[in-house]
Amino acid sequence: MDTAVTVEGRLSGSGTIGGTGGRIDIQGDSNLTPTLGVLDLGTASDPYGTLTTENQVRFVNGLVTNSQAAIDSGLFDGGYYDVDIGLTGGTTPVNDKIIYGAGGVDLTLMKSIRVDVADNSTAAQLHRKSFRMIEAKSGATGNIVMQRQTIENDVVLEEGPNVPVLIDFFIADDNTNGKSDLTIYAEEQLPVSLKKHPGARAHRNRQSVTNLLPTVATQPTPPPSTPGNPQPPVQTPAQQQAQQNIFNAVQTTTNSQAAPSFSSIHPEPISSQMTVQIEQADNMLNTVLGVNTLARDTEVDLQSYGSFFFGSSNSHPSGVWANINYIDGKVDGQGDLGNFDYYLTSYTFGNSFIHHDDYELGLFFGLSNESMTEHDQANVSFDSDAYHLGLYGGYRLNDRWDLIWGFGSCLVDHRIIT
Repeated sequence: MDTAVTVEGRLSGSGTIGGTGGRIDIQGDSNLTPTLGVLDLGTASDPYGTLTTENQVRFVNGLVTNSQAAIDSGLFDGGYYDVDIGLTGGTTPVNDKIIYGAGGVDLTLMKSIRVDVADNSTAAQLHRKSFRMIEAKSGATGNIVMQRQTIENDVVLEEGPNVPVLIDFFIADDNTNGKSDLTIYAEEQLPVSLKKHPGARAHRNRQSVTNLLPTVATQPTPPPSTPGNPQPPVQTPAQQQAQQNIFNAVQTTTNSQAAPSFSSIHPEPISSQMTVQIEQADNMLNTVLGVNTLARDTEVDLQSYGSFFFGSSNSHPSGVWANINYIDGKVDGQGDLGNFDYYLTSYTFGNSFIHHDDYELGLFFGLSNESMTEHDQANVSFDSDAYHLGLYGGYRLNDRWDLIWGFGSCLVDHRIIT
């Protein structure tokens, strides 16, 4: 048809536009926000559509999606170019494409090109694949028009939600048929890294998660074996399978899944729990060191630590003692740092089996429980039981100074509740 077609609502069908002056104008609906006009070709089962015209396709504050258009003149007037990419048979690149001829393609007002993956291609499959989105047909006299005539500086590329998180794109001009083109190359970030991912840059704690990935998501390489010096495997078969599962999971994680995944493997609850465990150990040590029977005012000293002596007198307390301790704590983190509540309970028993006015030596045994809940970007609860065993003692140096000491060992059973 040798006339212009203006689409203000919704148009479905098929046809060919040819002749002098034929064009399609795509304008946004003023009742919608944002007011984007959309040219959408293809179907869910076959997402790579085809548009052929020897005239002009004009995008007025709109966007073209799933388009494989052969055009002589194309103007992006402040709109977007949405491109679906994929792999035929898991190996051959396929994507939406604009092919220009006499008129070229004007990108000076284009906002950005938004790239998404139409199939379930993994990062490893997309690695080092190229996708030509705008190219010249044979004998074309037009060109790609840009503000500064450099593809790398003029074109803004955005990744869609279905792009694997390990994939990064860079733009190049491969000069198809002697004319400028716009090609993107997919590169897997290896060794495994997500430090540049927008979802990771948003929070310091998510950046910490990305530091774990090179360890847990990179497949191990065994050391080389030489005759007479065989090398054992790096991991057992069970460990290799577990790491392979992690590697596969990271390979298939998409941008839309990135932020929830970052939070689900949030490292800060672990560090918070370690901090609380240190406080529990410090509390146990202070309890033991506080039972100082060499103190000048024994009654006041023992009351201050809540310890009970059995059959004692102020001058020579019995060596058997017990202590019950309970702590209720809360930490409110600033910014994106963690918030957590914790509860510490401990029962400590001891016996000063060697006791003198100037020195003593004793044995202690303790049971403790620690429970905490982290509640910010990740909600995780921990519950731990600990068993303590050690020695303590003291020595009177002079009328003003006593030397007291203690050391021991602790066995902890950690449980992650949620």
